Amino acid sequence: MKYLLSFVVVLLGFMWWKSQRKGDSLAKSKERAAPRSAGAKPIIEMATCAKCGLHVPASEAVAANNRLFCSPEHADG
Repeated sequence: MKYLLSFVVVLLGFMWWKSQRKGDSLAKSKERAAPRSAGAKPIIEMATCAKCGLHVPASEAVAANNRLFCSPEHADG
């Protein structure tokens, strides 16, 4: 009897977990399906550091030698 009760509890937990995951995937698929207008731009323009590859806001990037860096230390080195 205790094995049957344990099985039912595990089964209910698994069903609950699957239903939670199904809701997450549905929300993600709606986000992916939302079309962006052709002229839409990202909220913040990002730049990639030429030395380490870190993404930083373009307004905070350091420009040196026609390249963008994440910090003055990377621009110097």
